Amino acid sequence: LEASTAGAIVLLMFSTAFSTPLPCQLAFSLSRSSSASWTPVDAPDGTAARNKPKSVTRSTSTVGLPRESKI
Repeated sequence: LEASTAGAIVLLMFSTAFSTPLPCQLAFSLSRSSSASWTPVDAPDGTAARNKPKSVTRSTSTVGLPRESKI
């Protein structure tokens, strides 16, 4: 991109971002004030264990045509 084009894109992006109002419930969102931990914790006593899946099925596929060799 040319400098003038990149500058115009950045200017448009920031002017749009600053003129867009935030949702009113944002300040009271539970996810914003959550005290959840990033680290794993033990489940409370009496919690039933989840069953482990017996197997995991994986599938791969190729999309498109193979590249032509440049040799």
